[in-house]
Amino acid sequence: MARRSGQSPKPERHGGWWTVRFWIDVPGQEARVRVRERICPVFGAGLFTRPEIERKAKEIIFRSGTDSPEYFAKV
Repeated sequence: MARRSGQSPKPERHGGWWTVRFWIDVPGQEARVRVRERICPVFGAGLFTRPEIERKAKEIIFRSGTDSPEYFAKV
């Protein structure tokens, strides 16, 4: 865990949506999986401002629990 200081990816546009990609450890495997989660649409109703998009991206990663030492120890 010493090399894993946390994830802070940039939100990106993908298929008409603002998305965030991050790594998740898979229990029982050495490799990790890259996950993409939607934040909001690029246009129209439900669009957030750029600071809100970045805040939501950090919140998604925090909610997933992938950066916590407890999750790493469990995996």
